[in-house]
Amino acid sequence: MTGLVTGASRGIGKAIALELAASGYDLCITGRDINALESTAAELEAKGVRVCCACANLADESSYESIVKTAADTFGGIDLLVN
Repeated sequence: MTGLVTGASRGIGKAIALELAASGYDLCITGRDINALESTAAELEAKGVRVCCACANLADESSYESIVKTAADTFGGIDLLVN
């Protein structure tokens, strides 16, 4: 199973990503701060799941397609979206 979690670099989004990883989901995580995303990715990978980061600002609608493409190219598709 693959999840896409927006705002996963901190707060509620990060907490949700950690719970999904604990349940075995591979994850594509998004956020505006690449350093925070990479830190979260390291925590998720320590749980034994695969992770990709898509640094983006969701206020910019043009980023949506890029995020989905990153997740699909990395994992073959998305089973769950948490936005």
